[in-house]
Amino acid sequence: MHIKKYSTSKKLAMIFTYLQIIAQSVSTLFLTRFYIQQLGEEAYGFYQMIYAVAQYILILDLGISATMIRYIAEFDARDDHKKAENFAFHMMVVMGLILCFIVGVGIAVGSNIGNIYTSFTPVEITLAQKIFRVMILQISATVFSHFAQGIALAYNRYSFVKGVAIMQILVGAVLSVAFVLFGMGIEGIVRANTIVIILNAIAVICFDFFVLKFKIKFHKLDFAMMRPATILMLAMLLQSVIGYVNTSVDKTILGVMTTKHDVAVYSIAATIISMFNALPTAVSSVYQPDAVRLVVKGADSTQINDFISKPGRIQFIITGGFIAGWILFGMDFIKCWTGPNTIMAWAYVLIIMVPNMLPLIQNTILAILNAKDKRIFRSLILGLIVIINIALTVFLVKKIGPIGAPIATGISYIIGHCIIMNIYYWKELKLDVIDMLKKITKGILPCVLITTALCSPLLFIKNKGNWLLFIFKAMVFCVIYAFTLYKWGLNKKEKQEITKKLSKFKKNN
Repeated sequence: MHIKKYSTSKKLAMIFTYLQIIAQSVSTLFLTRFYIQQLGEEAYGFYQMIYAVAQYILILDLGISATMIRYIAEFDARDDHKKAENFAFHMMVVMGLILCFIVGVGIAVGSNIGNIYTSFTPVEITLAQKIFRVMILQISATVFSHFAQGIALAYNRYSFVKGVAIMQILVGAVLSVAFVLFGMGIEGIVRANTIVIILNAIAVICFDFFVLKFKIKFHKLDFAMMRPATILMLAMLLQSVIGYVNTSVDKTILGVMTTKHDVAVYSIAATIISMFNALPTAVSSVYQPDAVRLVVKGADSTQINDFISKPGRIQFIITGGFIAGWILFGMDFIKCWTGPNTIMAWAYVLIIMVPNMLPLIQNTILAILNAKDKRIFRSLILGLIVIINIALTVFLVKKIGPIGAPIATGISYIIGHCIIMNIYYWKELKLDVIDMLKKITKGILPCVLITTALCSPLLFIKNKGNWLLFIFKAMVFCVIYAFTLYKWGLNKKEKQEITKKLSKFKKNN
C-alpha cells in the first residue's frame, strides 16, 4: 500500500475549521428561525426532545474516529502499512458490533419513547417513533462516516474531510428547507440530515480507497494491538457519555417537566452557546502538537504558563467580546432571529456563557493534560459536573421553573471547571493560575469594559426585529472594540504580528 506523503498545513486546517464553524453557525441560525416560522415553536420543541434522546445513542460510537487516527497515524509513521490495514479491519469488525448494538438500543428506546415523554399524545408518540427509526439510520451512517474520516485524518487530509463536511452542511440546509416547504415537516428535517450524512460517508470512504489507495485487509488476529485501542475507546466512551449528557440533560429534563415551548427556547440558547464554545476551541486545537513537544522537552511550570497564556489571550479577546456584545445586543438578535416569544433565551445564554468563559480561555491546558497522561481526573470532574447539573436542574426547575435549568448548569460549571479544576492545575501541574489569568486578561479586560461602556448608549435605540439596525449596532461595537484592542489591549509582540501580516497581505495584492 502506498500513501502519498502530503498533508494539510496548520494554517489551511485552521481556515477549513473556521469555514466549517461559519457554515454550521450560519446554517443553524437560518434553519432554527425557518423551522420555528414554518413549523411553530411547539413542533420545533417536539423535534428537539426526540433529537436529545437520539443523541444519547450516538455516544456508543466509542470515539472510533479518534482511535483510528491515533493508531493508523502511528503505524504510518513506522511505515508499517500491513499493521495499518490489519488494524482497520479489526476496527471495521468493532464498528459492525457497534452498529448492531446501536440498532438494538434504538429499537428498544424508540418503542418506549412514550414512557420517556409522558406528555406526548398517541399521535405524537406514533410520529416520534417514526422519526426515531430514521434517526437510528442517521446515527448508524454517522458512525460509519467517523470510521471513514478516521482513515483520512490519520494521513492529515483535513482539507478534504472538512470540505466534505462543509458541503454536507450546505446541501443539508437546502434539502431541509425543500422538504419542509414540500410539507414533510419534522420528518423532512430528519430525512434531509440522514441523506447528507450517508453521502458524506460514501464520499470519504471512496477517497480512502481510490485516492489514498488505502486497503482494509485482514492479516492476522492481533489482540495485543487491540488491547490499548480498546482502553482508548472506553476512555472516549466515558468522555462522550459525560459530554452528551451534559449538553442534552437540560433539554431532556425540561421536556419531561415543562412544555415543548420551554424546550424550544432552551434549544435556541444552546445553539448560541455551542457557537460560543466552538470559536475559542478552534484556536487551542492548533497548539496541541506544540504542547506535546513542550512537555517532552521537560518544560517547567513557568514555560507552560506562558505557553497557555498566548492562545488564552486570543481566546479571551473572542469570548470577552462575545459576552459584552451579547449583554448589549443579545436581545436584539433574539428578536430578529426567532422573535420576541423566545426572548428568555437571552438570559439562558448569559447565565451559562459567563462561567463557561474561564475553562474556554484555559482550553490549551487540555493539550498539556494529554501530553502528561493526566486526563482522567478531568473526566471524573466532568462526571461530577453532570451529577450536580442533573440534581440541581430537577430541584430548581421544580422551584423556579425553566430558568432553573441554565442556573443549574452555570453553578455546576463554577464548581467543577472554575474551582476544582483550577485547584488541580495549581496543585498537580504546579501552575500559577492567578498569574496565568493576569497575563491572559492584561490590557484586554479594560478594552472589553470600555467598549461596553461606549456602546451602552446604543441600548436607547430600540430594535423590534430589524436586522439592519442590529448589524449597524454590531458593526459599531466591533470597530470600537478593535480600535481599543490595538490601542491599549494588545502587547508589543501581538501588534508586530498584526503589522507583519497586514504588510504581507498588501505586498501580495
